[in-house]
Amino acid sequence: MQELERFRYRIDSLDEVLISLLSERFRKTRLIGSAKVSIGLRVEDLAREEELRSRVLTLSEGKLEAEFLDGFMTQIFEHEKSEQEGCMGAAHSHLSIDSLRSKIEALDREITENLVERFCVTREVGHFKAQNNLNAVDPDRERKQLGRATLLAARHGLNSTLVEALLKLVLGRVVQEHERIARTYR
Repeated sequence: MQELERFRYRIDSLDEVLISLLSERFRKTRLIGSAKVSIGLRVEDLAREEELRSRVLTLSEGKLEAEFLDGFMTQIFEHEKSEQEGCMGAAHSHLSIDSLRSKIEALDREITENLVERFCVTREVGHFKAQNNLNAVDPDRERKQLGRATLLAARHGLNSTLVEALLKLVLGRVVQEHERIARTYR
């Protein structure tokens, strides 16, 4: 079981990095919201959202399912729009919107790489569980992960409901993958 614990430690470390990256991304989008409000631009930019979805899908190099990535990015965009709509424009950054968008694109690359690595590790966990006749689903582990994510969200000043929703999306996909792997060992 030490091997399983090593996998879990790696996953927990990746989740911590993911939450930190999301925190930085949300800081940048709040600055963009302030800048948009100060110059009279609309918060919602569907063309930009589609551009980012496409970029993230390309960055994943087919290692993450399009449906998963779409759901993940949709939750991020919805949260960001609600935060940007609350911006008053007073505290906008000295950086241009284009500069901030470039920083967000770099963060999206890191977030995508993190998710790809996380799913590679969880795939190894799925094989380990199947080889050792362990259940594909571990509700106790999932509860611990969600609790830990809530604490990390608070530490980073993030909306814990959003972080929990994103992690549940990830965990749902992981469970599907573990169940698929388990079927190949029967």
